Amino acid sequence: MAEVLANMHEKFGVEADPFYEKVHTYVLNPKAITMDELYGGIDKLTLEWHDGLMATTVRVCVQVSDSLCC
Repeated sequence: MAEVLANMHEKFGVEADPFYEKVHTYVLNPKAITMDELYGGIDKLTLEWHDGLMATTVRVCVQVSDSLCC
């Protein structure tokens, strides 16, 4: 799907349909890290929450897409 949208963006551009945007992909290997590093977790000593790679990646993607829209 990502490749199709990227091809449509190159062929038609945003003028034809704003749905045809460039697609940026992020590849994570979940076997290389722990579940807490991937999703986030609570520190057992301080009971503080820390975000994992998924939350951090989603936050960055939303900030980038918001800056492109405005």
